[in-house]
Amino acid sequence: MEGILMMLVKLPRLRLCLVGIVAWALCTSTSYAQDEQPYRQSIEECLAATDTFGEKVDCIGQPAHECMANRSDGDTAEAMTECYEGVLQSWDARLSEAYSAMQAEQSTELLRTQLLDAHRTWLSFRDGMCEFISVQDPTIANLSEMQCVTQLTGEQALRLESMLE
Repeated sequence: MEGILMMLVKLPRLRLCLVGIVAWALCTSTSYAQDEQPYRQSIEECLAATDTFGEKVDCIGQPAHECMANRSDGDTAEAMTECYEGVLQSWDARLSEAYSAMQAEQSTELLRTQLLDAHRTWLSFRDGMCEFISVQDPTIANLSEMQCVTQLTGEQALRLESMLE
């Protein structure tokens, strides 16, 4: 009986904790969508004006450059990093959408598993390469890594999207 009473006493705390977690998740996802939207629109406009894969690749960092140009502190490493973070959110969303669409197209579990393995290998490559690039100049390591992750994520998103066409 004591165990049940303790459980009932702790249950409101558990519920409050769960409500807090859900509220945090909703707030985070809302701000994520708000932060990502202007970059996503800029990417869409740039891509709509392109014909080749190479031209599309040129669109990857364009919204970050626009962001920096529109900020009074846009020439600081911190501001540049923040701009690239916003652009990365957009490219990461596109990559997730393309990956999910490719997974849905696979006709067998073996193909889905191979695609998952390829994606994990690519993520490992991206993270390792960008970490390597960031240590080249420790004074701007965060900016270098963010630029690299954004570029490689954008390229992979475009690659998967082109495979879906």
